[in-house]
Amino acid sequence: MHPLKIRLLPSGNGDCILISSETSFFLFDGGTASSYKEWKNEILTLPKIDGLFITHIDNDHISGIIKLIQENEKHAAPNLIEIGDVFYNGVEQILKDKIINDVSNQNEFLRLNAYFDTSVQGKNIGYSEGTGLSYLLKEFGYPINRGCTNGKFCRETTPGLSLSGMEIDVIGPSISVLDKMKNDWDNELQRQRISNRILNKIHAQSFEKYVSNICSDEDFAGDISYSVRKNLDALANSPYHTDDSLANRSSICLLADFSGKKIMMLGDTNCETVIDWLNNKAISCLSVDAIKISHHGSKKNINKELIKRVKTKNYIICTDGKLHKHPDMEALARIVYYSTEQEVFFHFNHQHDYLDYDLLSTMPGKTVSFNFSGEVEI
Repeated sequence: MHPLKIRLLPSGNGDCILISSETSFFLFDGGTASSYKEWKNEILTLPKIDGLFITHIDNDHISGIIKLIQENEKHAAPNLIEIGDVFYNGVEQILKDKIINDVSNQNEFLRLNAYFDTSVQGKNIGYSEGTGLSYLLKEFGYPINRGCTNGKFCRETTPGLSLSGMEIDVIGPSISVLDKMKNDWDNELQRQRISNRILNKIHAQSFEKYVSNICSDEDFAGDISYSVRKNLDALANSPYHTDDSLANRSSICLLADFSGKKIMMLGDTNCETVIDWLNNKAISCLSVDAIKISHHGSKKNINKELIKRVKTKNYIICTDGKLHKHPDMEALARIVYYSTEQEVFFHFNHQHDYLDYDLLSTMPGKTVSFNFSGEVEI
């Protein structure tokens, strides 16, 4: 059988992951805007992209994709590369409306855009070139969520899909999360006293900025607990507090099956989303070949129940860690401590000088290995 190749592309503090089978190619997210120039040339060596998965609205996942679509332009006559299907819960999918060319409310939403152009703790989280991804995809005619009931990628309406040799089990998001995003946005518009809610380019851009800005502020907090817990046992058993960010919970996450080779792609979702899916499927324990760890290895996105119930030797982490200091030592320690496998392999696209790799290798009876090449083959 032809090996399955996973490439962790340069993505800044975000995700940009290429999965290649013998004849098919799938891109998950596009990292930050500045990272696009670093991974663009590698994408251009491909004959096509069969599936583009944009997991959720967040700058470190979509901004590089905005750059790609801006350069590629029309789906039917691309400048750079043929892109087949696009999977993305964007503005139209979440707000249950269509983007139209009507600028009657432009001034109100330009004001709202300026309001959302903020910095968090002095670190600019900015937006790529002032253009919303949903608008670009619609403008250039990209098919979004083909095969998904009601046009939404969520587990209740579309539990499974088949795409170019990849069988997909949809783990998340749940439709309730997408509906809550819509309700919260309606409340925000009411709070901002915006009555003309026609969905146009500026409105779409405002919504994407809003969702990017509601990501948990915890991302910007330092790794306080590691500073006082310096042994593996203490780190692994440090208190777990879930990631309740609505934006992260809206992540497209799935189980990809390539003729028996299984990869769990978790975006930035929380553990509870995955555990709920396992429970609904009556799966007590699932073995996979690799897991792309949620939220770049945040301690709020992996717990011991998930580690015990989803078995694998290969854990994949994509981020340079410069902005949020991900992955967290607590998350990696939990994996080493609670994994039922004797061998644990961590795959990174960067080496992180704030991680104590030696400490992670002190678990009796476990062999822990670290791969910093950004390349995984299964």
